[in-house]
Amino acid sequence: MLLLVIPAPSRKAPVQSRISLSLGALAAFVAKDLPVRILYDTGNDSEFLELAAQVSHIGFTGMTYQMTRALELAGLVKSQYPEKIVIFGGPCAGLNHSRLFSENSAVDWIVTGEGEQGLSDILAGFPAPAGAIKRARPRFSPALVAPLDITSLPVVSRELLPDAGLEFDHAFGCKSAVVMFSRGCSGSCTFCATPVHFGRPRFRTPEQALAEMDYIASDFGVDCFAIEDDDFLFCPEFVSAFAEGLLIGKKYRFRVNLRLESANLELLELLVRAGLHKVTIGIEHSNPQILKLLGKQHDPGRLRQVLSWCRDLDLPAALLFMAGCPGETCETLNELRCSVNALSPSGGYDFQVFQPHPGHAAEKIALSRGHILTRDFDDFFSDNITFLPEAFHDATAYRDVLRSITGKMINLPGSLEIPFWRQGGGEFLIIHPDSFSKAEFDIEAYHWQGSDRCRTGLSIIKCRNCGVLEYSFCIKNPETVTGMLLHGRFASHPLDWPQGDENCSDVSILLNNTPVTETVFRPVHTIGEAMQFELMLPDVSLKKENTLSFVIKANAQRKNGLSIFYRPLCSFYHPLESPLVIRVTR
Repeated sequence: MLLLVIPAPSRKAPVQSRISLSLGALAAFVAKDLPVRILYDTGNDSEFLELAAQVSHIGFTGMTYQMTRALELAGLVKSQYPEKIVIFGGPCAGLNHSRLFSENSAVDWIVTGEGEQGLSDILAGFPAPAGAIKRARPRFSPALVAPLDITSLPVVSRELLPDAGLEFDHAFGCKSAVVMFSRGCSGSCTFCATPVHFGRPRFRTPEQALAEMDYIASDFGVDCFAIEDDDFLFCPEFVSAFAEGLLIGKKYRFRVNLRLESANLELLELLVRAGLHKVTIGIEHSNPQILKLLGKQHDPGRLRQVLSWCRDLDLPAALLFMAGCPGETCETLNELRCSVNALSPSGGYDFQVFQPHPGHAAEKIALSRGHILTRDFDDFFSDNITFLPEAFHDATAYRDVLRSITGKMINLPGSLEIPFWRQGGGEFLIIHPDSFSKAEFDIEAYHWQGSDRCRTGLSIIKCRNCGVLEYSFCIKNPETVTGMLLHGRFASHPLDWPQGDENCSDVSILLNNTPVTETVFRPVHTIGEAMQFELMLPDVSLKKENTLSFVIKANAQRKNGLSIFYRPLCSFYHPLESPLVIRVTR
């Protein structure tokens, strides 16, 4: 039997969704040779070892911020079962094979590029598997295997995936199925590994795509689809036949990604009639020099034209931007913000922070245009700063600029790693977040402690919309207290954690009914955002028995509830356990 593992993300990353169609595709390809099990790792080492004991080969793949956990599990299984064969795949492993072999003795094989043939060859015992590197020859880098004929590949083994590859989708307001009908991309972005590892776009036939949607709708009861191909409109013949097939008696809704170069009014009109609900376009930046460094270019007039088409079709168009790129200055960031405001995309927008992922072309560019702040795989996730452009010299000041421009809680490496109350000595008052004395919110206020769908991160005190959450605490000799700092992990609580500034909450914190601060809780899921607040102000009257209140007023501009993060849902997150802590100085 083969065990394929979706590793838990970095403990530092507020990341939850880890649907991996690639492992479903690998499972389908090798299922003819041996049984396959896919493990959605939640940090439970015992569960992993129990499954590992039953198999001969164990495969890992994931994003950069999942590599540390993957290596941790590989070391764990080798310490218990040294005879097991450990295989890594995916862009991060392939681009960093020398580092993985040198820093970890548990990895036997690393498969580069598309993994189906290489994995199949290893399982069959071939001495020279396609596109694979063996520990005994770590300096040998095989040429990437020729692109596979995607039309000959089996359908993803969706039944093996977590939640069958379904997730709540805000574009539809319900669950959708994540699907891909192509591999590769027509772009040459330096921050992305897809063009290098998977080549130019190759599509399944329209008939295969439609049959897969019918199968998912029939077996899993969904009629909404998140089509995650990088450039869905790249092949007009495929798109036309696909849309025409949908118009013959099918009632599906779907969203797609596209590149500006491929946008076509006639195809968009046809797709809207067939059920297209939203499009997403990666723009990245407004500055031509920065775009060139990113391997992108676009005509501003073309962008405005495509957005105009979408408005005329009543089709929401979301734009994706990237801040903190090589060549970035305060001026280019302000220009980017102004450009976003002027475009006012009908489907919204999102900012990500540029990441010079280890091994990518972007890493070399970043080294020549600034400073890479970390080599820790765990730090490379969106909304975390790993690169300081040469125009900036103070990382903290740079972080504050990015927060202002993007409206997101951007952080520096390590800032989410250790709870504040464990970072030094002093006198502490511990308040357990589930011991609230008053909870009056519009919809709900309760202690969520995980579910079948989500078993990662921390438990959460969840309060929806607006209201008051209060805690009572006692303090000895209050007259001698000169300062109090409140520490905790907080977030807003919008339905199903959408991103964006509009999903924040404006929160007032009061001590003994006296306001001490006005703050913003942002939609940061899984582990929340580590924050601290000064509670002692001149007009605050401290007593032996006190009340700490979190208030979202009914007339607040943003009232998306609040979340207080607390206990780890599994041992993997134990270092992040976060009661409410008041640090007292006298």
